[in-house]
Parts: sequence; C-alpha cells; structure tokens
Amino acid sequence: MEGLTHILQEMVAGIAELCIPLVQLVGIIILMVSAVRSVIDYVQRKPHVGVTLAHGLALALEFMLGAEVLHIVLAHDWKELGVLGIGVVIHIMMTLLLHQEVKEGKEKP
Repeated sequence: MEGLTHILQEMVAGIAELCIPLVQLVGIIILMVSAVRSVIDYVQRKPHVGVTLAHGLALALEFMLGAEVLHIVLAHDWKELGVLGIGVVIHIMMTLLLHQEVKEGKEKP
C-alpha cells in the first residue's frame, strides 16, 4: 500500500510540474492580449478602457493564482509553504481589488 501511495504522489507531482508553466503561460497570454486591446481602445478613445484592462488583469491574476495553488502541491517544507501562502494571499488581494475596480467602473455612466 505504501508503494502505491508513493507512486500516486509522484504522479500528482509530475502532473503539477507540467501544468504550472502551462497555467502561467495562459495567464501571461491573457495579460498581453488585454494590454494590447486596452492600448488600441485608448488610441481609439473608447470609454471604459480602465475597466477593460482591469478585467483582463484580474483574469490573468486568477490564472497565476491557480499556478500558485499548484506550487503548493509541490511544497516540501513549511518555509516554502509559508512563502507560497503569502504569494497566494497577495494574488487574492490584488484580484479582489481589480474586481472592485471593474465593478465600480461598470457602475459609472
């Protein structure tokens, strides 16, 4: 039974190691597309450019948060887990602030 547990742990770690850069890449792509779209909207003088950018940033941060959660699966000690936990809290706070910005921006005429 202990051998099966070890095999399953190794599989989960391998899958997490594979998924982390993929999830981060998706977040980076969303961030880049949102930035380019916001610049284009700004040049075209479209309204609510800040809301559009904030929405894209929030979505990108959510993907980055997902990657941080996957990092937690790979944490080997309490110190590493603590550092990752602080990163997760920062990501959550930034995401909440951006969601609030989007909500306030949509409420403005």
